Amino acid sequence: MISAEYTYNLSWEDMFAQATEDVSTFVRAVKDWPESSEGYPPDYLLMMILSCRARTARALQIMDNAELPEEYLPYAEQMENLFQKGEKILGEISASDAELMEKIVSKELKKRAENLLQSLQQIRSLVQQGWLTEDEQWVEDDLRETAHDFLLDFQELNLCRKELENPVFRNAVNAQSFTDAMKSAENKFRQYFGYFHAIQDITAAVREREYNPEDWWFTEIPDEDNVPEPGISPETAETLFQAYKNSPDIPEKCPDPEELIAYAFDELTAENNPRIRSHLSECHNCLNLVMDLREADRETPDMEKAEVMPVLAAAIQRKPVFEKIAADTLSSLSQKAKTIMEHTLSATLELFQWEPSLASMTVRGGSSHEEIPVKNRDVLHSGDRFSITFRADQDSYVYLLFRDSAGEIVRLFEGKTASKESQKLGPFQLDDNTGDESILMLTSAFPIENPEERIKQIKLAYQQNTEIQTLFSDIAVNIISFQHE
Repeated sequence: MISAEYTYNLSWEDMFAQATEDVSTFVRAVKDWPESSEGYPPDYLLMMILSCRARTARALQIMDNAELPEEYLPYAEQMENLFQKGEKILGEISASDAELMEKIVSKELKKRAENLLQSLQQIRSLVQQGWLTEDEQWVEDDLRETAHDFLLDFQELNLCRKELENPVFRNAVNAQSFTDAMKSAENKFRQYFGYFHAIQDITAAVREREYNPEDWWFTEIPDEDNVPEPGISPETAETLFQAYKNSPDIPEKCPDPEELIAYAFDELTAENNPRIRSHLSECHNCLNLVMDLREADRETPDMEKAEVMPVLAAAIQRKPVFEKIAADTLSSLSQKAKTIMEHTLSATLELFQWEPSLASMTVRGGSSHEEIPVKNRDVLHSGDRFSITFRADQDSYVYLLFRDSAGEIVRLFEGKTASKESQKLGPFQLDDNTGDESILMLTSAFPIENPEERIKQIKLAYQQNTEIQTLFSDIAVNIISFQHE
């Protein structure tokens, strides 16, 4: 691992500004515990207590060990007094509410820690998708957003873990299950750290928020050569390789199987990547091999090398294994692509009305609204604001459409989404044109050809009262309709 040369160089003015925010949040959180007048839930308050207490203590330590300019000495004294005020309240609530704190730590914080593993898997998947897609900007944007959210959450939870080892908490709260979940997340983070090599600036930005951090993810530089080896065993790869070679339908223009296997695991030379990527966009036989190899790698448990994974066994048993795809049938698709394109695809589309009178908070901030789920055929009113959340359980191409009360259809989103990755759009606001309106989610394994023609077919289906969900044989359709009054 490469080490980063980093020196804390925040000015005293900026440091006092940050530390004032931290100590103020710490005191406000302990005062509000456990029921905030602003609607903050107890788990959010506990995380703010733990993380802001840790940051404030670190800032005060730096001030105490340094020669402060004389003009800052009164501010440091005020900050210390405010911190001690918060400590007194914390001592009282940790004694009286230890049971509630332990419940939150062992349930809510543990769940957040376990979600970090899913985020790391999404980051790994996004990096690997960049090997297949030609839309490199889409991959980079999505990767940056996912990595940024992960680093913020991980750092916040790591501060909580350290604070729970402090005697004021350790003697009152059993945090073992949360600590174990965080250790698992940190081990996986170190294992996947190389995937962060293309987004080092995000790590640096998060690092700047901390006071002279010493954790390894802030002091080491991600090395693109330090990524996990593929989990698939050589025997399994060879089985697929031979099945591919022996298929009678492989055109002579296809690349050597060795090149495809190297491409699947990002081991192909940079100059050959564009050629293979271009070929995969046209040849489903070769795409099947790459997808099956990556699926096997994903399904192999860490530190275990399965001889034949189930997904590969299914692929190998196909007759022929890599049969040339037929445009009008699903039977010749790879196991993964077939799962995506069949109408049994598990895709989720949700609509949320924004209620401005309540508060809904996240770890690093919040907004003055609550999102209320909108069920199919619910009533919304002109002026109402709403957001859309969607997710597909496999890597997919997703198209979101809005059909207004006049029957016109507009595109809200189109692009590729990673497996089980939730995305959110909005908020949107309803105009004064009332009537039946709908949000449609079209999901496919491959880019939808002639999307404008598909939209025309959907319009016609609405006019003829035809079932929309079964309109296309190659696209799964989810719909939420509502009455706009």
